[in-house]
Amino acid sequence: MKNEFKWRGILPLALSACLLTSLVSCGNDDDDSNNDTQAEEQTQDGVFTAVLTPENASVSSASGSAVMTILGDELTAKVRVTGAKVGTHAQHVHAGTRCPTPEDDTNGDGVVDATEASAVYGGVLLALDSDLAGSAGDFPNGMAYSYDESASVAQILSNLGLASLALEGKVVNIHGVPESTSLPATIQGGKAAFPISCGVLTKSSDTSAASSATTDAASAVSSAAASTEAASAATAAATDATAAAAASDASAAAAAASSAVSSASAASTGSSN
Repeated sequence: MKNEFKWRGILPLALSACLLTSLVSCGNDDDDSNNDTQAEEQTQDGVFTAVLTPENASVSSASGSAVMTILGDELTAKVRVTGAKVGTHAQHVHAGTRCPTPEDDTNGDGVVDATEASAVYGGVLLALDSDLAGSAGDFPNGMAYSYDESASVAQILSNLGLASLALEGKVVNIHGVPESTSLPATIQGGKAAFPISCGVLTKSSDTSAASSATTDAASAVSSAAASTEAASAATAAATDATAAAAASDASAAAAAASSAVSSASAASTGSSN
């Protein structure tokens, strides 16, 4: 609602216009600083990585990695997934800040379905499909796949009606199991949206450390997927690898990724004996 003011005297028109908008002063340095900060937050250049681990391990062993890079006006999104079931796999960046856990199975049917999961990782921020800047693309399919798409950040914001593309701390989630998959009758959200793999994006200023650690750690989780014990050991070390990469500690990232591989190997060997 626009306020009306009645001015008396000979206040300059320029001062009157400023008072109408701010009611404080013209050229407030603090306001300019706040606007600059908001713009920087919206841009959020950098490399963002996530290790994707199984959400419902009893249903799908899907795992992998996501690496998203914003450089100037270009966003490049790369996702690698193995161990999924056949079919199409919707994949999104969600607005939430954590992945679902077994404790989020609110109806106690033994799985975290799409409705329960969405209550944790929030709504869709960006669809990772073949039309990264729009909403009419196709999602990848298959038991193992690699996704690699780029688009203009400005075009993404315009086409999707977004105010910003702040990726740090956001969730990447992979969905989808075949209709033939045996699931409890109590699941909600359907099988196409059933959550199978998830990870949280962390920011790294060291591109090589982030990419290497994330890829190695994801491979460890994938190799351990057949064993719950192995997957737990590898996932723990993978988390360390991702954290080290985010902190730009290349040596720590490499060591943690190596630990993930070793943990997966040792646990898998132990479970097979």
